[in-house]
Amino acid sequence: MIYVIYGFLIFTFLFVIIHVIMFIIFKKDYVPVLMYHRITDDKKQTDVRYIKHKGSILDLDSMKVSPSNFYDQMKYLYDNNYKVSSLDKDVFHKSGKNIYVTFDDGYKDNFTHAYPILKQFNQVGIFYITAKLIDDDTFMPIDLNDKRYANRLMTWDEVKVMANDNMQIGSHTLNHPWLTDSNVNLEEEIVLSKKLIEEKTQIKVDTFAYPGGLYNEESILLAKSNYETAVITSRGDDFPNSNKNVYLIERETISSNDSMFMFKFKLYGFHKFLRKLVWLKKLRGFVRWLLKR
Repeated sequence: MIYVIYGFLIFTFLFVIIHVIMFIIFKKDYVPVLMYHRITDDKKQTDVRYIKHKGSILDLDSMKVSPSNFYDQMKYLYDNNYKVSSLDKDVFHKSGKNIYVTFDDGYKDNFTHAYPILKQFNQVGIFYITAKLIDDDTFMPIDLNDKRYANRLMTWDEVKVMANDNMQIGSHTLNHPWLTDSNVNLEEEIVLSKKLIEEKTQIKVDTFAYPGGLYNEESILLAKSNYETAVITSRGDDFPNSNKNVYLIERETISSNDSMFMFKFKLYGFHKFLRKLVWLKKLRGFVRWLLKR
């Protein structure tokens, strides 16, 4: 029995040491790029709160971070000397405590809540806007059954105010389709969206966000031909830890469920590191299988 205990202790020690070394190697190249969608206290009614999204049920309110929580998060970055700045092609080759704070879709609450907080701490937000939906003054596809003022997108005037005040504006396509769908005109969604934003704001647009983080070879090529950088969403072990492709920049999602502890957990890279572990993914799958039996 004593040998079993010794064997277990030795295995545990080696297991921990190996993973600590793996994390140190991972951390060496880790660049925190955070992904937000909405900064608001608004809540949807239950009947319009849940939608089918990429094959599973999505709670739309999980995409919202309250202004007070966002303030605490940005204050933490400020107090701990993080440099929150715009995204460029050198994103993986900078020294120091660099971090990037991105927002997808272009909701009005980005302007009314996120922008003032970022300015208060002299930080730069990167806002990926859905150009034609803003131009048509209409709603995101996920809000077509909930056309309240709280779900409106920014106006061009609001986008221009931020663009002229050191915020970075990027394209999130014209209409927010999945770029992997065969019926999508990729040239229009990726290239014309950039041209429309530049025409309306008189600024250079050099960064792009793939809707839903979905992409294919053609969309990557178009991004490379028209932008300096492009971002995706968080991925699992199917996407490499060592990625340094500036047209496939992986981001960490910040949601309404994230406590300050979880925000720091993601900021420091622990969450991404664990998400990439193949054995942990298999263990989670096994546990889910057991719970369904």
